[in-house]
Amino acid sequence: MSDFSLVYIKKLRENFRVRENGKKRDLSREKLENYVKLENKFFFFENFSDSEELSVDSNKYVQEKVLKEILDYSPRGNIEERIDKYILRLKKYPVSLQSVVQLFLGKNSTSEFIIEALKDGENIIPWEEYVCANLNQISDEKLDPIRIIDLNKTVQLVFKEDGLLKDIIKDYEYRHEQFMTTLEIVESIKEENGMIVEAGTGTGKSLAYLVPLAYYTLSNDKKAVISTKTKILQDQLLDKDVKILRKLPSLTQLRVSVIKGRESYFCLEKFFDFLDMVVDENPELLQSTDFLKILLWSMRTTAGDLDEINTSFKNFFKSNRYECKGMFCIYNKKCPYFVARENVKKSHVIITNHALLFSEAEMRMNDEMAEGKDEDNANEGILLPKFDVLVLDEAHEVENSLTEAMSFSFIPSENMKTIRELINKSFEIINKIKIKYHEDFIKNLKRTISDDYKNLFKTLKEITEKFNGVNFKGKDLNESEIESLLNELQSVESYLRNFKGISIQISGMLDDFMQEESEKYNQMFHDHRKVINMLDEQLKNVCGITAFSDVHITYFDRIQRDGKRYLIIMSSPVAHEKIMENIFPDVKTKIFISATMWVFSKGSDGFNYSRRILGLGEDFRAIKLGSSFDYRNQLKFYVVEDMIEYSHNNLEYLKEGAELIQNIIKIGKGGILTLFTSYRDMEYVKNVVHTENINLKVQERLLSQTKLIEEHINQKDSILFGNRTFWEGIDLPGEHLKILVIFKLPFERPDDPIIESRINHFGGKNFHEGLYKYYYPKMITNLRQGIGRLIRTKSDRGIVIILDNRVVDQNRNYSNKILRSMPPGIEAVSILKKNLLRTMKTLKKEGFI
Repeated sequence: MSDFSLVYIKKLRENFRVRENGKKRDLSREKLENYVKLENKFFFFENFSDSEELSVDSNKYVQEKVLKEILDYSPRGNIEERIDKYILRLKKYPVSLQSVVQLFLGKNSTSEFIIEALKDGENIIPWEEYVCANLNQISDEKLDPIRIIDLNKTVQLVFKEDGLLKDIIKDYEYRHEQFMTTLEIVESIKEENGMIVEAGTGTGKSLAYLVPLAYYTLSNDKKAVISTKTKILQDQLLDKDVKILRKLPSLTQLRVSVIKGRESYFCLEKFFDFLDMVVDENPELLQSTDFLKILLWSMRTTAGDLDEINTSFKNFFKSNRYECKGMFCIYNKKCPYFVARENVKKSHVIITNHALLFSEAEMRMNDEMAEGKDEDNANEGILLPKFDVLVLDEAHEVENSLTEAMSFSFIPSENMKTIRELINKSFEIINKIKIKYHEDFIKNLKRTISDDYKNLFKTLKEITEKFNGVNFKGKDLNESEIESLLNELQSVESYLRNFKGISIQISGMLDDFMQEESEKYNQMFHDHRKVINMLDEQLKNVCGITAFSDVHITYFDRIQRDGKRYLIIMSSPVAHEKIMENIFPDVKTKIFISATMWVFSKGSDGFNYSRRILGLGEDFRAIKLGSSFDYRNQLKFYVVEDMIEYSHNNLEYLKEGAELIQNIIKIGKGGILTLFTSYRDMEYVKNVVHTENINLKVQERLLSQTKLIEEHINQKDSILFGNRTFWEGIDLPGEHLKILVIFKLPFERPDDPIIESRINHFGGKNFHEGLYKYYYPKMITNLRQGIGRLIRTKSDRGIVIILDNRVVDQNRNYSNKILRSMPPGIEAVSILKKNLLRTMKTLKKEGFI
């Protein structure tokens, strides 16, 4: 029991009454048992969702939902046990936190309860110092390599039928495919050769590569980098698989770290500056559980990763490259981003994501400073250290991630906005420090800035007027247009370099002035540097467009900003062969692994498409392993043969599809996911389907995918409509997904400049060859990813329904390619709509769905 005396309120019926339908009624016995009184000070309510209906002042009760929210903690037990647990949890925070609790929650029983709990705490550290005080920091101590007889034999001891995993993982089942995958990876590491691996869904590929990497790096004092598609998968590896890994013999000392982009990390300076500003100017803005939630999270987080916390207010405190002061920041030693970077240097295994990995590769290739590095440090990256093995998980997504990292974009209107802001801040500085310099020098400086501005404005205006008249998306440029554009962009580059040089000079002048006068201009200095950094990023993109014009496709589009459409110039790589040659060239062992790397191709091993999009040679080793699932008995695959044939903007297809989905929902009730390829189609079907008594959840453009999935899992008979991001990377096992509906085949738009250019690139003979070598395999890979959402465990069962009958249309030259690319055991059944619904009713009765 806590220091609080806990007494059930026996006479609540006399004190409180609930309003229901306009009348007062007594509280039920069941509700009474959910209330506890604490030292006659306040009432503690367990799950008080109808607080407004109680005839009691809300300031007189403690809201448990607030405690759960701010502590991110849901203890079990009866109400008295839970109160004890809340008190013990609160006592871990600094006693000094009492002084600020009411700033966030106001004066009420909930804040008083928290203050009472904090009073008896043992942590006397000032609360400001406790922010980010618990970050994991890997020791500088050098570890002695462990001794293993043979990597192959060691790994076999882990994965064999009666191996070590049996005693570590509850309900462990031996998987032959996992065993074979890990042996292939061991061979690749030992021989220092790269390889492509298709390891089917359910193989357990994460442990299959983690175990050999762990023993290899720890026994040889080496480093390995694992790259995943998403940050969610990074967290899953660390929170789930690495915990298993460390239970294996000799791996307790294994050092593993995660590194994400700077924007994922919490910025202490932004947080404290915000608190100072609000307390001084508008303290009522702090009256939110969200800010207290963030503060308490910052005191217990071990990574400072904002993905750990669920509140939109966290975006105020994201780190970013424009505002970061780096080593000059007073919080540098506790900065989560820089702590993560330091941890990476000391780790054996580093877990990153494709976006960061290829951004790192791009920086390494273009970093001008690299020319001055000695040979020993030539492979030291900006974010990643020198490493020996690279594993790319979800490797089918490497094409998109590589394209994004190696692409450049330039928005003339945005650049002018940045330049105006930079000029204003530069003139503000000049006016402050001009007393230190000769009058003629200041006049010449201002004149130079004004002249360059006029020339830049004229050039950008010419570019905008020349190319802004195009009225369709993604127009690529002909040779004469490209030549004209590149000439003008080279002029833009010259003016931007001038602005950058002058701005750095002005920044240095202010820095000297600050040292002599006072520190009151500190904010002015950093605001100016922030805009210089923004200009530097734009300059980098202009240079990229001009420098890579021979291997990139240059095109333009329009971008929506503040209700207006602005010209954007884009440059993206067409083929990855030349790029891949220069990406981490000294890393000999590169392993590309995914559940969808193989596409049927007559007369080949089925991996030629993967080799093409990854920029690998024709002789690059590849192996296809099966899945641990029994698809023949776990999955039924139906294609609706009497749907009207799909064509772009075909309203009849949308109508028929919406009607069929309505009927599927009536039978299935819940556990249904419908995958679309466009928001427009999804919106149409959502508006047509009758939603009475249907728990329908629809993916919105700005809504968190994770939050939507959580809502689907936590609610009975939920139905999901999802777009492109739902085709892969989501896990809905068991009853949460029994019926998967695919609205149409996931073809990319053939008139997209990048897609069209790659079709032409890979089709050396003609356009049709490019369709076979690139366009169709890309669609099939996406389709296989979508189908892979259904069966996630050996106990899952369900049906796939594809509305697009082109899958079984033998007149389509890609139909056979689709069907023969499916995993073994998945057989497509062509079926009429009425027979499909009849079959579904039977399967429902049998408990299959």
